[in-house]
Amino acid sequence: YFRDEYIAHIVDKTCPAGVCKKLLRYSIDPEKCIGCGKCVSLCPLNNIKLENNKPVWNGNCTHCMACISYCPTEAIEYGKKSAKKPRYTFEGL
Repeated sequence: YFRDEYIAHIVDKTCPAGVCKKLLRYSIDPEKCIGCGKCVSLCPLNNIKLENNKPVWNGNCTHCMACISYCPTEAIEYGKKSAKKPRYTFEGL
């Protein structure tokens, strides 16, 4: 019944349903990203660094979504989960 999902998880290392956090990846729209570094400065675990003016995530992420929520150009996506969805921000940050 679930062969397609099994293949996606085991072979492709993706989660079609977008629920397996360990398989979801951050992605950057290089045309939108301006290399401002806001994602780097907001990451509570210092997990993001800029390489060639683009963010790169290391393996220590709690998925707090601060980088996505505060990106001024909405260049960061979290798998398909955040695509075309409004961003949440808290003015205290």
